[in-house]
Amino acid sequence: MHQKKFYGQHFLRDQSVVGAIIEAAQIKKGDNVLEIGPGEGVLTRELVLKAKKVISVDIDRDAIVATRNNVTSDRLQLLEQDVLSLRDEDVKRMFDDEPYVLIGNVPYNITSKILQWSLGLGHRPERAIIMIQREVADRLLAPAGDMSLLGVIVQLAASVSLVAHVPRDAFSPPPKVESAVIRLDLYSAEDNHARGVKDKEKIIRFAKVAFLQKRKQMKTTLGALPDVGVTQLETHLKKLGYPETARPEELSIGDWIALYNLTHQNCRG
Repeated sequence: MHQKKFYGQHFLRDQSVVGAIIEAAQIKKGDNVLEIGPGEGVLTRELVLKAKKVISVDIDRDAIVATRNNVTSDRLQLLEQDVLSLRDEDVKRMFDDEPYVLIGNVPYNITSKILQWSLGLGHRPERAIIMIQREVADRLLAPAGDMSLLGVIVQLAASVSLVAHVPRDAFSPPPKVESAVIRLDLYSAEDNHARGVKDKEKIIRFAKVAFLQKRKQMKTTLGALPDVGVTQLETHLKKLGYPETARPEELSIGDWIALYNLTHQNCRG
């Protein structure tokens, strides 16, 4: 199948990487799988051997045809569609409102959009195993000291772990960048309650104020918010063990949650 640059296509060839993804996914007989970007069906072929139902979505008709030609199974459904156009009710209907696992070799030019789409669904996956650019994977795995806004968004919604680093020659054609497979285990409502997360979107908006001017100290950015103030922010940063000169990348996800809660403890929001 001919690779199309405008779709960011690089087809996985390395069976050891396929094996690592399958192992990390922990697919059982009764599981449903939503696969993004089946390519030529190399991974799809293994998924249909384990799952109850696999729905593979690709915007490229040639990829759908190639997968249909390479994988024959009554457990497989192929959708020629932009996965980002799938709405919450579409995903619910596809799997009869049952749980599912998200797996995919994500086009690197829309990684952030796909992550935020999947984490923002009402009917979210239980876990996700995705291939992404290694640089982005490093940002998602980032600890305190190297945090990013995307890291905050993803770590608020899921526990992130590294499955494998993937060399360029695992693909055809080889991409210009290194890749990585990560696993996301999404937090339940009970998990979020235990972590002190009442409203992810409000925490994200709060963090965004700081990260949009990340070279500035947070007392300058967040301290300017009418419901926060410089003095209060400095007090709360000190309580969390940070200097008043702290910048947004220095905080862990747990401390971002704590800082939001401390600065809004007397607010309804």
